[in-house]
Amino acid sequence: MAIVDFLSQVKNVVSIHGYKTGSRISAEKVVERFLTQVGSRMNYGFRPLDHDWDVMILLDACRADLFEEFAPQHSLYDQFDTVSSKYSCASTSREWFDKGFGDVSIEERSDVHYVSENPFLSRLELTEFYQVERLWELRAKTGSGTLDPSVVTDQALNVYQNSTAGRFVVHYIPPHAPFFHCVDKYSLAETAWGGESHAVWYGLQTGEFDQDEVWEDYGQNLLTVLDEVERLVEHVSGSVVITADHANAMGEFGVYGHPGYVPVPALKQVPWVRLAGNEVPYEINDLQAAEPEPDDSSESVEKRLEALGYK
Repeated sequence: MAIVDFLSQVKNVVSIHGYKTGSRISAEKVVERFLTQVGSRMNYGFRPLDHDWDVMILLDACRADLFEEFAPQHSLYDQFDTVSSKYSCASTSREWFDKGFGDVSIEERSDVHYVSENPFLSRLELTEFYQVERLWELRAKTGSGTLDPSVVTDQALNVYQNSTAGRFVVHYIPPHAPFFHCVDKYSLAETAWGGESHAVWYGLQTGEFDQDEVWEDYGQNLLTVLDEVERLVEHVSGSVVITADHANAMGEFGVYGHPGYVPVPALKQVPWVRLAGNEVPYEINDLQAAEPEPDDSSESVEKRLEALGYK
């Protein structure tokens, strides 16, 4: 972002939120920009292919401490063999994908079957994989503008049975906002800094939203997607890991949301859970969303990105 554009946004945020709040937010954005510069020159954290697993389940933007608090409330927790955390190699999805798969051999990448709803992948070069299931091209029938997690599970199981890939990745959007149980709760008329963070995080930064309330809704969104993770685990086989591409900052070092290349620990620490697939047989015809309606609109990906707060 050019300095002229940045100063224009500073002026805008001060006019919207007043001098005191606007100045604080502007200062935090300066710190965020500095951290981004630092993070673009250094890296720490694991890459997905650095560990042994057969099925990797990604929960987009899931903090390790969020998982630690809410996951024990779900019945799936009893199936976990180990529960720990690791530092991701990235602080946003695109960075995670670039770092996780951009510098691996063709042989390693061609053994990965990737199932994802994340629309950022539409902007990447998805070559040399075993196969990529582009779920972001399917029509979203929820008020959130994203696919219902059950569709992601159904689509994953629809292709899993006949896949001969050595590794299978299923990438869910939740607990990433928007939160399914309260889609319109965290909408803002003006975010001042555009799509750098979703409205819920910007509203948290400005003080419009309550941190405890956001935390509870964030956790509920995690519990919602764990229903589908449990269903997926029931039918896959082998070693399964549950983790995330990155987390969300909630004010640590003045950072909110998940800007790219920011090496703040709270933004990079994600859950790392090991369990075994239950290998329960299933019939493709039993999957309710085996052939959901494709979205043939040329604007569908842009709308999906906007729903996730990136526009």
